[in-house]
Amino acid sequence: MKMSHTEINQFQQQIDQLLVNQRYVEALKLIKKKQKRNKSAELIRLEGIVHLHKKNIAMAKRFFKKAIAIDENCSGAMNNLAFIERNNNNYENALYWLNKSISINNTNAEAYHQLGIVQKALGEINKAEQSFLKTLTIYPKHIDCMVNLAVLKKDIGDIKEAIKYLKNSLDINPYQAHTYWVLSNLKSYQFTSNEKQMIDLMLNQDNSSENHIYLLFAQSKYLEDDQLYKESFEVLKQANAMKYALLKHKPTDWSALMMRIKAVFTDNLVNKIKVSANNDIKPVLIAGMPRSGSTLIEQMLSSHSMITGASELDILKRQVSRLKGEYPMSFVSLTTTDWNRFGQEYLKDAEQLVKGSCCFTDKMPENINYAGALLLALPDAKLIHTKRNAMDVCLSNFKQNYTHANEFSYDLKELVEYYNFQNQVAEYWQELFPSQVCVIEYEALINQPQQQIQRLLTFLGFEYEPSCLEFYKNKRYIKTASAGQVTQKIYKTATNYYKNYGDALLELSQLLKQPLN
Repeated sequence: MKMSHTEINQFQQQIDQLLVNQRYVEALKLIKKKQKRNKSAELIRLEGIVHLHKKNIAMAKRFFKKAIAIDENCSGAMNNLAFIERNNNNYENALYWLNKSISINNTNAEAYHQLGIVQKALGEINKAEQSFLKTLTIYPKHIDCMVNLAVLKKDIGDIKEAIKYLKNSLDINPYQAHTYWVLSNLKSYQFTSNEKQMIDLMLNQDNSSENHIYLLFAQSKYLEDDQLYKESFEVLKQANAMKYALLKHKPTDWSALMMRIKAVFTDNLVNKIKVSANNDIKPVLIAGMPRSGSTLIEQMLSSHSMITGASELDILKRQVSRLKGEYPMSFVSLTTTDWNRFGQEYLKDAEQLVKGSCCFTDKMPENINYAGALLLALPDAKLIHTKRNAMDVCLSNFKQNYTHANEFSYDLKELVEYYNFQNQVAEYWQELFPSQVCVIEYEALINQPQQQIQRLLTFLGFEYEPSCLEFYKNKRYIKTASAGQVTQKIYKTATNYYKNYGDALLELSQLLKQPLN
């Protein structure tokens, strides 16, 4: 007997509830029982969704494709396949399924929502915005879409619009831990009394780790805004401890890594490997400690007519991971030919993102670990090491709930160890490649912007352009937490900000006095 649309929706809700409670076996039994009377594509798709929740991706894909084989118009299964593909960064495959889904049903809000996410990941910001707006036209109460559109608006510097969409989503459902964190991550936003009360209420009610972490970071932000710095830092310590435990992160021995880097990247290696420097494109790594001013530097440089800001690229890390063995020992046996190939592969991958540019910036902070490899493989490459007051930059990292990477930042001891490591490794790269490395301090940039940007442009071989000081007019897409800040004129309130916290930062201060072993 064929199930009616209402019966299917009711059954889906029943399965959804079981999935929320992780009762997967029971969910599968119910679906199998229902399939004895009805072999519909929708029931096959639901079976795939259960396997998706169980993280059995291969099995999930099999059932979604089976659903489409039974019903070639099963757009829901196409959306599910697109979800899997985009989570694996297979964007072309995701686009295939989404376009197919939309061709079957052009009022499919979820397909347009996912399309926007994929387009945003591909850097097609205008298209992504239109897809999100189309989603909201079809389904005005699509909360996830509102939040994603708000983040997009934040990334292009439109903070006012970002706040509007976030508040609209909270009007529909005020119980959204993630949305309060997104608001706090706008940096300039200050919570209302009602929002503070809701955050406190949810903290007392919601004990799930991820939501609790979002709420604690949001609470620490409003306590800081209320100048309750000691209380704010106590909440931060709770949030970071929970996040560090959730990640199950194994601390890195940064001192041992530093020793291995020095053992591999030696003067002898630099003198032995001679790669030609006749590239038509010049990559500029902007790297160092996260929250040290790299986004501001990139925004200023990318305002120059000859320089493209590519934001944070994971190309270098991916290339290093492709080599046999563990970094840095994976570089020991490379020949000059291998080094040349390494550099050219980096350029080839980057050129897909910065077509037509003679110079581009790659501001992935983690690149400081591997920078020497690129400087050796590409003699035209440059490294700008960004530095900032130790207390300020460590506090800023401890306050940030990163969406990925930087796992060291959630533990004060490892945070300080990494701070010391990245300074040492940057100094070592400068020792090996003196003409390819330039150090810039955030405080100097804030106090003498024209002088410092002129110094950087001279280092890169370009003439100064006044547009570099009007960086806040640059409407490029920025993916990092600093997106809302670098679309404003330079401000100095972030320097020596740590002093507001007083004795609350005594542990951090003492840790910073201990050098990397």
